[in-house]
Amino acid sequence: MGDTVRGVYDTRDIFVVVGIVIVVGVLLYFLRQLRRNMVPELANAPVAADENVTTSREALSRAQRFANAGDYRAAVRQLYLATLLLLDERGRVPYDPSLTNREYLRAAAIEPAVEHALRPIVETFD
Repeated sequence: MGDTVRGVYDTRDIFVVVGIVIVVGVLLYFLRQLRRNMVPELANAPVAADENVTTSREALSRAQRFANAGDYRAAVRQLYLATLLLLDERGRVPYDPSLTNREYLRAAAIEPAVEHALRPIVETFD
């Protein structure tokens, strides 16, 4: 009977060792994949924040460059500026850099559809 009990423990020991080897192998695999997928934080060259944007197309292009560079805050700002410039280009809301976001909403209230479309953009920007 002593041989039967010892045989069960031998088998259990083999399973424990195999299990440990599998766990270590999986951990090494994940660490290797993690190191392989790491990239430097500033992989792209920074985009200069030039305030001389005069058209909505230019602001939209700059927003895309900021987003590609990973500067999402500046990208959202440029998208908001592109929206304001587009409204100015179409004669809906005059663009004035000295106005606040809420003042733009009041100016857009003349046309309810424009104000309705601009409100979520202003709230996101704020």
